[in-house]
Amino acid sequence: MKVEISHGFLNIKLNPLEKFFALHGDLKIPVNRVIHAAPEKAGWQVAAVRAPGTHIPFLLKAGTYHTALGREFWFVTAGRPHLVIEMNNWEFNRLVFSPGEAEALATIINQTATYGSD
Repeated sequence: MKVEISHGFLNIKLNPLEKFFALHGDLKIPVNRVIHAAPEKAGWQVAAVRAPGTHIPFLLKAGTYHTALGREFWFVTAGRPHLVIEMNNWEFNRLVFSPGEAEALATIINQTATYGSD
């Protein structure tokens, strides 16, 4: 997974194996739709309906999930901190993934996010 911010977009590029498990392609998110990003400890006990995606308990959770908070995109792996990005008025209400440097990415995303400035 590669995360970049460029030309007003947060680009999350999945490698071919990640696309296979997530049953989804790359994500291109307007930064003005990002409300907040925060690192979190790994949490798997979220009641959700997977549609479509892959779930291997305590190893991998990838794809589109429907929770009490709405439609979410997950790509998390065991033992890695999660980065949670809260969205407004976009395809997903939340993105939850394990990019590696969750804390540093959250800081960069929050500094770049321009929600409400359109």
